[in-house]
Formats: sequence, structure tokens, C-alpha cells
Amino acid sequence: MLGSPSCDAKAGDALATSTDPWATGGDLNVGDSLLFDIVNKKLSEEDPTTTNWEDSKGQLATGKIAGMWLGSWAIVQMRDAAEKAGKDPSVIGYMPFPAQVNGKFCSMVTPDYLYSVNVHSKNKAAAHAWLRWMLDESGFADANQAISSVRGAPLPTALKPFGDAGVQLVELSQVKAGQVNAIDNASEVGLNKPDYRQRLIDVARGAAPGDAKSVFAELTTRWADAVKMGG
Repeated sequence: MLGSPSCDAKAGDALATSTDPWATGGDLNVGDSLLFDIVNKKLSEEDPTTTNWEDSKGQLATGKIAGMWLGSWAIVQMRDAAEKAGKDPSVIGYMPFPAQVNGKFCSMVTPDYLYSVNVHSKNKAAAHAWLRWMLDESGFADANQAISSVRGAPLPTALKPFGDAGVQLVELSQVKAGQVNAIDNASEVGLNKPDYRQRLIDVARGAAPGDAKSVFAELTTRWADAVKMGG
């Protein structure tokens, strides 16, 4: 959720110098507090340790699950599950992160596969032709309900409501990604790993001691120490 609550393309880069990334109102605080509250208020499954990915797709399609926090890559899988369950695939919709900046929702976009032509290739023309076919003719973006790399291409049908609602799409800066990853590794927080959020969920559901404030305080201390040590 980095960048979406604040509509800040540099939210990730800011972690390279921040000594209080879980400060009230910050992206990590907003996102992790939402997760904590969902579990703490018993709005999620009773036992998250037994969740099943394949079953969850059918459960979302039939309304047994109200929503799941996923990237847009999952839309096709969810709509396929709806069809298998005898439901209209349009029952699966997609929404931006539930926070607004100046009355607008923002959603971060990140690249999927990256394509290039090897400078040493003996078949540059063929490689380039394939790349153009992939982008312009293959239908890959539409088939996966992804935002096309082609400038000016319309949003996929699943994301059309984003355009209708004026959701601002922002690409998260990766300028300081290496530095942030070094700090993340040194702090052993694991921003992109499940461990600390599994602990947050356990605290929220009463399976581990503490509260959101104590979890955030510990994470902040570890992160700040790593920043001060230079990662």
C-alpha cells in the first residue's frame, strides 16, 4: 500500500531516511492499522492459519468472502472462479485503497514483466519485432486485465471504474530501492515478507500478546536503528 494512502510516488524512497515509518498517518501505519482493525473486529476469517488460496477464489465469487487485498493480476483468476461457480464474472470488481487525498483515491502501479533486446543479440530485428507484437498485438494486457505499456492505451475493462471515478494512478519511485532493501535486511523487519504482518494478525486476534501500538513501536525501533547505522 506504499504510496496509495498518501498519493506519494516517493513514499518508498522516503523509507531510506525515515526513523519513524509507522508514524500516525503514514502509509505503513494506515495500511497496517487497517489490517489490524479488520482482524481485531472479527471481520476476517476466524482462523487465518487454515486459509486456502484455491478455495478462497470460489468463496469470493459466491459472496462468502467480501473482499481480498490483492493486485489486479488476481482479477482474471477470480472471474474464472466465478464462472466455474455459475456466477456472472462481473460480480468481481476492483477497488482502490480506501483512503483519499484531497477527495481523490490513488493507486500505485508497478511493472510486471520487463522486456528488452540484448545489445549483443545477432537477431535484434527479430527480437524487436517480437517485442512490438507482444505489446501491440498479443492481447496480453487485456487478457490479464493489466495496464498496457502502450502510451494512450485504454484501461482494461476491470479497471474502467477507476477511470470513471477519477482514481489517480501513480508509479512508485524505485530510486532508493536498493538502500531501502539494505535497511530492511539489516533491521530484519521484512517489509515484503509475511512474518511481521502474521505477528500483527496474531496480536489482533489475541493469539499473541501486545497491541498495534506496541508492534509498531518495536518495528520502528528496529528500522530506525538500521537507518542510523546506514543500512
